[in-house]
This record gives sequence, C-alpha cells and structure tokens, in this order.
Amino acid sequence: MTINFFSDVVTFDSTFRTNKEYQPFGVFVGFNHYRETMMFGIALLYDEMLVSFQWLFETFLKTMCGKKTKTIFAGQDPAIAKTFSIVMPETFHGLCIRHIMQML
Repeated sequence: MTINFFSDVVTFDSTFRTNKEYQPFGVFVGFNHYRETMMFGIALLYDEMLVSFQWLFETFLKTMCGKKTKTIFAGQDPAIAKTFSIVMPETFHGLCIRHIMQML
C-alpha cells in the first residue's frame, strides 16, 4: 500500500486563498520513490482555527490508516503548531523554507 512507503515526510500548506470567500485550501504533499510529487490529501477549510485544523489532521490520519508521518513541514501558524502537538505529538514539525525566507 502506498501509504506505508511514502508518508514519512509530508508538507502541509494552507496558504492558498483563491476562492471567492478566501477560505484556506490545505494540501498534504509528499514524494514517491521516483521523486514524483504525490498528493496525500486536500481540504477546503472554513477557517484557520485550532478546532478546524484538529479535525483536518485527525481525518488525515484516518485516511492514512493511522500511520503518523515522521516529519511534517508547514507554516508558522500558531494554530497549526498547537494542533500538531495535540494530534501528532511525536511528529517533527519543521517550517517551510518559503516561510523562513519571508521572515528575513
């Protein structure tokens, strides 16, 4: 099963707000053994509150058969960081390089 092989490192980005309501559009992306991009999941969220991210990450884990990623790269949003500590406390949360470069 693909899930068992390719979900060790995942990136999550919710910065897309191109719909007319400017709702966050979240994407879970990783790579396969051919270095091809794989989308593990997508979601259109109502808001960027802790409860919304908690629902999203718990649902993501269910779709991944409960397998928690070892490393996830995401933005510096406080709600996302707090949610990771609740839902996936053993997962390393790294910052996306794009977010780091924006802070410089």
